[in-house]
Amino acid sequence: MQYHYRFWRPIQAIPRAAEDTNAATEADPAWQALLEAPPHPEYPSGHSTFTGAGCAVLEHFLGKGETPFEIGSDSLAGATRRYRSVRQCADEIGRSRIYGGIHFQFSNAQGKALGERVAVEALEAIVLQRSAH
Repeated sequence: MQYHYRFWRPIQAIPRAAEDTNAATEADPAWQALLEAPPHPEYPSGHSTFTGAGCAVLEHFLGKGETPFEIGSDSLAGATRRYRSVRQCADEIGRSRIYGGIHFQFSNAQGKALGERVAVEALEAIVLQRSAH
């Protein structure tokens, strides 16, 4: 899907903002992302897509309310994050890609929505399959 839209990433857009025909943006040629951008177009966020799907599946089984949990990091030894809910975790995961400079907010939001729709379809197919037996 990302190759269908071929939308540029912040690492390309921010330094070249003068080319976007939007008077409200200002180029910053020295701007650098905190994360290394993947070698494919920006939209939608794949990370947010599978996070949205995972969140929808977990909420299906655990409920949409508070489900406190904590999780460690594979890349930051000793780091632990605590969450009130699966949704809070999914929201943070999406924001991390924006803060890291590799996605825009609309790509995060659309990716999460896409993932949630895929999960709902998959869950409905499982229910239909089980009821057919």
